[in-house]
This record gives sequence, structure tokens and C-alpha cells, in this order.
Amino acid sequence: LQRSLSSNNNNINNNAVGAGASAIDGVGGGEKDAGARGCCLEVVAGGLALVDSSTFLGPCAYGVFVHPLGRANLQKCRIKGTSAAGVTCAGSITMQLCDVENPGAVGIGVVGEAIGMVRRCIVKGAGDCGILVQDMARGTWTGNEVYNCGLAGVAISSIHPEAIFRVTTSCDNVEAGMLIYGGG
Repeated sequence: LQRSLSSNNNNINNNAVGAGASAIDGVGGGEKDAGARGCCLEVVAGGLALVDSSTFLGPCAYGVFVHPLGRANLQKCRIKGTSAAGVTCAGSITMQLCDVENPGAVGIGVVGEAIGMVRRCIVKGAGDCGILVQDMARGTWTGNEVYNCGLAGVAISSIHPEAIFRVTTSCDNVEAGMLIYGGG
């Protein structure tokens, strides 16, 4: 059984999408508590989330969490005020024209063997790094703006040769605009 979520112009909290997901709640507007999982939107293995022009609001831990083998496509979305990461992806994610504001930790994290395509997004005020690419993660980041982050604007420790950054603006971050470490 594979489940998907398609959402447009909503405030989204506490959604689980994919094989084994218990429910799809909160679609159609309104706000709900983030629940035990601590995610506004969670995409599990086999799940697909297509989200356009929606807002993910804290106090959830993660705005969007994509598990391995999960897929998410976010367009014109706003993720704000999460206590941990704005977006964490261990599966596959495409983001375009999204804003990630004031996450407690990383703004957009692409980890494990994830694939990320992030275009013309803005990350501001992350408590840690604005964009984090680590492990064997790969993908393309184009035309993004990252600023006012607690550590680096962009941190790369992925050893995959296909982690490509093009025209990313990173400024006014505490430590560095771009930090490459641990084999990245």
C-alpha cells in the first residue's frame, strides 16, 4: 500500500505519508499539534508528498522529515519556527521557491544516501548550519540564499562526487559562508 499527499495552500502539522503511515491529518487548512513524532510532515519509505504553497509551523521538532525511500516535492512552501531542523531528508527531495525561517538547528539537511534538488530557496536564522550535506548525500543546489545562521551557511561533509552547488549566496553567518569538512 502506497499513500501520497497532495496539498495546496494549507497550514500543515502532524502528517505521515507512505507505506505504514497511520493517517493523513490536517489537510485542508487548520493547524494541529505535531504529535508524538514531532514532525509537521513525515514521509516514510514508499511515500510521496507533493506540496505547493503551504506553511509548516513550529513548535514541531521537524518541519519536513523524509525517510530513506520516501520522496517529497515542495514548491513555494514556508517552514518556520521548528525546534530542530526545518527539513531533513534521507530519501529524495525537490524544493523550489521555499523559505525556511528560524529552525533551532539545521535549515535544510540532506543526509545518508539522499538526493536533493534545491532551487531558489531562502534559509535564514538557522541555529546551526543553513544547508547541510553529509554522508553520501548528493544533488544540486542552485540559486539559494542562506544567511544569519548560527554556524556556517553551507556545510558539506558528503564524500559523493555529485554534490553540486551553483550560485549560492551565503552571508552574515557566524562561522563561515561555506564549510567543507570530514572528506567533503
